Amino acid sequence: MALAQGALAQDEPRAAKGEAAPWRVVLIRNFDAMYPVNVIREQALRQALMDRAPRPVEIYTEEVDPLRFPAGPEPEHAALLKQKYKTLAIDLVIASGLEPLEFATRYREEIWPGTAIVFNGVIEGMLDGWKRPPKTAGVSMNLDVEGTLKLALALIPEASKVYFITGTAPFDQRYLFLAQKALQRLPRHLDSETIVGLTYDETAKRVATLKPETFVMYLTMLRDGAGNFAGPGAPIVQNMPVALSLIDAPQKVGGSCGRPVTLIMPP
Repeated sequence: MALAQGALAQDEPRAAKGEAAPWRVVLIRNFDAMYPVNVIREQALRQALMDRAPRPVEIYTEEVDPLRFPAGPEPEHAALLKQKYKTLAIDLVIASGLEPLEFATRYREEIWPGTAIVFNGVIEGMLDGWKRPPKTAGVSMNLDVEGTLKLALALIPEASKVYFITGTAPFDQRYLFLAQKALQRLPRHLDSETIVGLTYDETAKRVATLKPETFVMYLTMLRDGAGNFAGPGAPIVQNMPVALSLIDAPQKVGGSCGRPVTLIMPP
């Protein structure tokens, strides 16, 4: 959180003049805000913001949810936030995820004019070609598809194909795009096929029919082919990787296995 603390520290001259106004921070969450890992991450973020802060810190939370509301009223939402914050000076906007970052940069000058933006939780590669706006900084995360496949090939060098499992949500498709790019960087050719557009049950059954000497890479499947979505804590998102792992469990240790090997990528 050094970036966030640095952005807030720029207001210290005002505090030095005797103005004890708190730092006001808007935290824009994504659809996955209530996933346990993100709850823990946000707790750490809040703690880091407040540790040794020379002024009080007020945090205002907002949320964008393009997964469950793909046709959501974004302009109307922005207009509501503009009205909400029109009399409140905001010192920093933190965008947790790609969609919050896109929203913040699109509407910052309308809602929080001139306010710095710090982002986190954006997968490396998703910002390729993006022109960073002024007063915007952040850190990205690495989705190591290439390293995962290299490890898989080292374990089973006779493997000839990888199946990417993904969903139909835009977030799912972004993961797939990055995975396909990583595949091209492998030192040897590996055929690929995408399993997409099926329901969760149909996907598990499809994997059960695959031939040995192949890999199954489970990326994300936030929305299936029937439009079902997997929100925080949903049995679907918890059980899908487990079901695949049970279906694809190797029949023997060493040599080739009787089922495809499942590779689970973290969401």
